[in-house]
Amino acid sequence: MFVLGNGYYSHEGYFECATCRRSYKTKGSLVRHIKFECNKEKMFQCSLCSSKFTRNTTLVGHMLKVHNCWGERKTFPCKLCGKTYLHKPSLYRHYRYECNKKRTFKYTEWEKVKCRRCKKRFAGDINRMNNFCNVCNRKRKFKCPYCSYAGFRTSHVQRHVQNLHYKEYFRLSVAREKYCCDRCGKSYSYKSNLCRHRRIECQKTKRNICPYCNYAAYHKHVMDKHIKRKHYRVLHLIRVKYPCDKCGRSYFHRSNLYRHRNVECCKEKRNICPYCNYACYHKHILNSHIANKHNISVYH
Repeated sequence: MFVLGNGYYSHEGYFECATCRRSYKTKGSLVRHIKFECNKEKMFQCSLCSSKFTRNTTLVGHMLKVHNCWGERKTFPCKLCGKTYLHKPSLYRHYRYECNKKRTFKYTEWEKVKCRRCKKRFAGDINRMNNFCNVCNRKRKFKCPYCSYAGFRTSHVQRHVQNLHYKEYFRLSVAREKYCCDRCGKSYSYKSNLCRHRRIECQKTKRNICPYCNYAAYHKHVMDKHIKRKHYRVLHLIRVKYPCDKCGRSYFHRSNLYRHRNVECCKEKRNICPYCNYACYHKHILNSHIANKHNISVYH
């Protein structure tokens, strides 16, 4: 057993919780279990019944299966035909291609061919006698060393081995670790990793200290990743800004400052709405205003 924070890592390839002894295949599942489930109250409650859940995704699934609705989730309805969408880009796509539009995409002779083996449709010539798709024509060259599975690529076989033969895969990975440290007993697959461990990590102090908390690390890239994940709000405030000399507005990117100087700063709003007195600097903002306020589709 190797201790990893609040959980234990076994030789069989499982991550086990230290408090309730539940085991998971991935470390992310164990972290989610410790953060939301293990000895924690159910935070997400259904608004239509008294059911409580530990995760928001299970609450959404419960609302769909039991109550046949999305709950309090925000939807975007179409003001012309009444269709609702969960995401705003889907509504814009509906305005642009579907709502009160004619179907421009039609099936041709190159899209009606069926494979003779798997019966799937693919783009091919309808006049050919032996119509087989690209998957059925190819040979599965790469084989699994533990079963009769064969794939078209090495990545397919690697994913198959990691999902179904993870115990054998873990034993092979442990057997590969040939280079062991004489001081602490850690083992590595490559000699360069062992040399780096002796030079920087083994019985050495962690020199890279976080300026916002007590976290410390041996390597600088690990510290940079920690700051981006844990202190992203502080980075957002400290980030270098480009201020405008005339009005004082600041931007994170220099290109946005140039756009502000050329189009917005001390300039008149040229894009005027033909249905009301609204005016703006950019044309795409005017198009969204007309589509939302006046129920007129401008996406051609």
